[in-house]
Amino acid sequence: MNNESDIFRKIIEDISTLSKAYSRLEAKPRCFGTDDLLHCVEIHIIEAIGNAGKISVSSLAERLSVTKGAVSQKISKLLACGMLIKIPDQQDQRAFFLALTQKGKIAYEGHRRFHDDFFQVFAQANNGVSLKKLVEFEKTLSQMTKTVEELK
Repeated sequence: MNNESDIFRKIIEDISTLSKAYSRLEAKPRCFGTDDLLHCVEIHIIEAIGNAGKISVSSLAERLSVTKGAVSQKISKLLACGMLIKIPDQQDQRAFFLALTQKGKIAYEGHRRFHDDFFQVFAQANNGVSLKKLVEFEKTLSQMTKTVEELK
């Protein structure tokens, strides 16, 4: 690799390989502190609700960049397994908010630990990593994402 263009091509190749590996990781359902196997989209619904405290289905779908129909199917499963509860909207009797149950909060915390463990493995494999390097890396990835989005 002699020039910037060659290095950039290698970076793109590495990102593609990472994307495929991450997709395989996300495809595998996991337990996050409960006996329930949760798929990636389900734990990310739990994460979004946990971060918000309570949220409407419309706001949840918007936050996750999916349709209300897509999120509603997963919500039904999470309600059935006791991860979520519906809280009636005081202003609109037809509407409701979603919140985590105690079981949902356990999965939410388990997911946070999963990401913390992931970072620890990454940091150990890289002899520690400085905040400055992480910030620079994040900015670079964000700019690359923006550039790819503009190419559409």
